[in-house]
Amino acid sequence: MDMLIERYPAGYIEIMGSVSVQLVYMVVGLFLERLRPPLPSWREFARDLAVGLLLRDAVFYIIHRLWHAPGVYERVHAKHHEIKHPGNHHVLTISYMSVADFMFLYGFPVVGIAKLLEMNLATTLAFSFVSAVGEQVKLLWGTTRTTTIT
Repeated sequence: MDMLIERYPAGYIEIMGSVSVQLVYMVVGLFLERLRPPLPSWREFARDLAVGLLLRDAVFYIIHRLWHAPGVYERVHAKHHEIKHPGNHHVLTISYMSVADFMFLYGFPVVGIAKLLEMNLATTLAFSFVSAVGEQVKLLWGTTRTTTIT
């Protein structure tokens, strides 16, 4: 694993993996969407996507703060912080987490917000794609420093 971390820039592998998986979801979803009523207007699509991303970021922040509470941190979130290279926030370390961590930080917020906003399938797939890839884009162009949330 250390060899991969040294060979590829932070986020590179994760972006390629996320993009390929999400593109398959989008193609299948768009095919299935053809069997349903018409697609949303561009205005509705853009509105739902923008509002959804803002809500998802807020939900992610709140849950992540709660995961750092004493008692919860040790049971749920500590695995994510057991990385070997904490200064190198890399694809292979950001995804190192428990199933509960993943579901509550990434799964439920996307599904719940899509349901709350009553997004149709195409918008939900785009929302899921942008949410997944957006996390990895931060790794490429964001800071590589780690910050401690207390």
